[in-house]
Amino acid sequence: MNQLELRDIHLPGGSLWWPLAPGWWFLLAMIIILIFIAPWLYRLIRHRSMKKRAITEFSKIKVRFHKDGDQRRLLADLSSLLRRSMMAYQGRRQTAALTGDAWVTQLADLAGEPCFSEEQQLLLSQGQYAREIELDHDAMLESCQRHCHGGYRMLQFEWPWVFLALPLPLLVYYLFPAEAERQDAALRVPFLQDFRLSQQAGLPSHRKNFLKIISLLAWLLLVVAASRPQFLGDSVSIDISGRDLMMAVDLSDSMRTGDFKIDGEEVNRLAATKYVASQFIERRKGDRLGLILFGTRAYLQTPLTFDTRTINQLLMESAIGLAGERTAIGDAIGLSLKRLEQSDHDSRVLVLITDGANTAGEVTPIKAAELAAERGLKIYTIGIGADEQIQSTWFGVRRINPSAQLDEETLRSIAEKTGGRYFRARDTEELEQIYKILDELEPLNKDQQTLRPVEALFFWPLSVALILSMLIYVQSLRGRQS
Repeated sequence: MNQLELRDIHLPGGSLWWPLAPGWWFLLAMIIILIFIAPWLYRLIRHRSMKKRAITEFSKIKVRFHKDGDQRRLLADLSSLLRRSMMAYQGRRQTAALTGDAWVTQLADLAGEPCFSEEQQLLLSQGQYAREIELDHDAMLESCQRHCHGGYRMLQFEWPWVFLALPLPLLVYYLFPAEAERQDAALRVPFLQDFRLSQQAGLPSHRKNFLKIISLLAWLLLVVAASRPQFLGDSVSIDISGRDLMMAVDLSDSMRTGDFKIDGEEVNRLAATKYVASQFIERRKGDRLGLILFGTRAYLQTPLTFDTRTINQLLMESAIGLAGERTAIGDAIGLSLKRLEQSDHDSRVLVLITDGANTAGEVTPIKAAELAAERGLKIYTIGIGADEQIQSTWFGVRRINPSAQLDEETLRSIAEKTGGRYFRARDTEELEQIYKILDELEPLNKDQQTLRPVEALFFWPLSVALILSMLIYVQSLRGRQS
């Protein structure tokens, strides 16, 4: 027989669909897991959306009550809001028929904690129908606010749907055949290199398992970071006045004059201004404040903001001569008008502090004041500097006037044209008294806005994921060398 004669080829039998290959088992498991996770994610996203709507509507109810003061309407609005929120969470069938104590009890169970006192529970269920109402509206609003925000501190994920990407690397690993990682492959998946390493014959089994676990853990942490974990703090109420207040402080060379005292120590005019103005700024918690520093030119140091701490810090860092040695009062008013003109608040105020006359700038103070009056800007002017004094010298005594350059007539005219008021500060005590008067002339019309501080936590899982990635890279290098 010819040895080269071809032998019979026995073809293998047809492949059976059962039992399934490991990859298909894994895919089936992932599908089952997603079936269970998807409803949870849907409820989570839906509840967060409903909570945001409830918080928005609660803010509107609060503003409306501060305007009309109608307690009966407040109870009706809050009761309606809480009932609709509970229907959205637990369904209409379970909630619509609840009345009286049963409804209040269900409300407390939904919040997970007792947000309302017994008296408040009675008012919510029956108060709107009573003839006379004794309501502590501040306490009621605070309790409803706590309920709408879901209690106290909590951890939440801003984008929870990102967790759907958790099985992605494992799906790619099992669904793509090993041949896809050949050297001549057109598509390479870098993330799978660590999994391929674990299949090398030279690696011990414990290192294979280690690389798999670390790779999956790194991916898990990346997904957690991408979902934007956040820590929600306690609700904070901020007083909002609806007023914008700009401060313009003179930094010309004449502010070096040391004719003021703080705690018995002689200081220059700018130091005294900083000392007193900082206390005034701290008291304006409900106003939006801005800061302008002017000398030869006027500069916007801080735009309108509620951040009084930053304004105080920048005021303290200012120095004489920073804006030039002369005094541009008209330009300071013009810049304030330009910045406040963009505001949509009803009340706009400028407090201008100077110790001299207008000696620079492109706009005269009177012309700037006329423009300010036309556009509804009220200006309070403060002229600082000591009165005429007698000083002893080597050649006898002499009479000096530190405030000889102060143009009180112009400052008074600016205030009168804009509906403000002119003040004269000869020492630190008078300057403090002026700011107290300003507090009375421009009181805070407090309207509360509720905010909940958010602390981002994504950098923690992201940092750990980067460390694990570096560890995987080192292990990969060692595996290639071996």
